Amino acid sequence: DVTVILDTDWNGIDQLRLEALPDESLESKGPGRSGHGNFVLSEIRVLAEPRDGSAPPRAVPLVNPKASAEQKDFPVANALDGKRETGWAVQVEGRSLNDRHVATFGFEQPVGFPGGTRFTVRLEQQFGKRHTLGRLRLAIARPDPDPRPEAERRLEAVDRAFAAWLERERERT
Repeated sequence: DVTVILDTDWNGIDQLRLEALPDESLESKGPGRSGHGNFVLSEIRVLAEPRDGSAPPRAVPLVNPKASAEQKDFPVANALDGKRETGWAVQVEGRSLNDRHVATFGFEQPVGFPGGTRFTVRLEQQFGKRHTLGRLRLAIARPDPDPRPEAERRLEAVDRAFAAWLERERERT
């Protein structure tokens, strides 16, 4: 099992993202430690508390799990079912196992404490000794106040970056 602590000053956090990452140092380049690179995440649990320790940690109920890949009989929802013998795995026929795989878990209610929040994320991996995550990254998120579609916002960001680059190039010449 793996426990990760995340500290933040943000309020209104409503999501956790888990990225399982390939890595050259792993036997099959990952993202898991098994001989073929797979892993099984049996359960994920999140606690939140004020960063200053003024109140005890409380469980953060997770909802609406989504994943970039789900192995047959091992959907991401299994990581929330309370059963240690099930879990989320990513070996999908016809797709590369050695890619970045992402799972997101919504929070039932937004979380945040004045003065900062400490999240304790516990990743339980009970499917043998080698079907564990080899390299991972965790991130927290809060709602995006911009209601426009993501594609529209990305295009705008590209246009801004290009305009800034063009201005710098004109000043240079």
